[in-house]
Amino acid sequence: MKLAGKPYEVHLLAVIVLYVLGFAVYLNSFSVPFVFDDFPNIRDNPSIRLTAIGIEDLRATVLESPIARRPIANISFALNYLAGGYDVKGYHLVNVLIHIANGVLVYFLALILLRRDRAVTHRPSEPDRRLRLAALFAAAVFIAHPLQIQAVTYIVQRMTSMATMFYLMALLLYLLGRQREDHSGRSVYWLAAFAAWLLALGSKEIAATLPVVIVLMEYFFFRDPQKSWPGIHLGYLLFALTATAGVVL
Repeated sequence: MKLAGKPYEVHLLAVIVLYVLGFAVYLNSFSVPFVFDDFPNIRDNPSIRLTAIGIEDLRATVLESPIARRPIANISFALNYLAGGYDVKGYHLVNVLIHIANGVLVYFLALILLRRDRAVTHRPSEPDRRLRLAALFAAAVFIAHPLQIQAVTYIVQRMTSMATMFYLMALLLYLLGRQREDHSGRSVYWLAAFAAWLLALGSKEIAATLPVVIVLMEYFFFRDPQKSWPGIHLGYLLFALTATAGVVL
């Protein structure tokens, strides 16, 4: 089961559709000014006023911010400031690009899971085109749904969007590794997934739930129906819960 069952042009077209949709929905947000928590975390936060990219500058950005527990988000705001000061258009552009990237990740994640579901439910005759359209529809709903407005138009909520981006990336990398037959290739993907999880945690703490979600994916999409779930996977679930609790606490 590969990520691309058709030539890459098919997926490229899906990505283009998602980018056009994302900008069509959020282009009018580029003039929205700083509001509420944007002020203490961005506008009035001296630690993000980056004038050069150096170790000491980045250290100050990470450690001296009011939101020091979210260093990846802080660095993104600092790079925005370095590129364009407090011009809100630059901040909104990055927010929209992150949101569209999330939609693209949803597309590929949904496609892999749909193909996996087709395999485990023994529906080999189901056309791949239908699965690609379903995945594209899911991604389009993700991008255009009004529930996402706050995370995209409210600049400081980039923390949520960035955490989501790395979270989805970690899930996708985990699944790609799960499909590999060779242990070395699987290890590379899983190490990359772990790195993406750390970046998600550095964006916002909501990413702490990733281990539990991976265990749930294992149960619903990879479980051997001939084997007992409690006897085999209870240890995995306990590990996931322990890891999540450790991160949260």
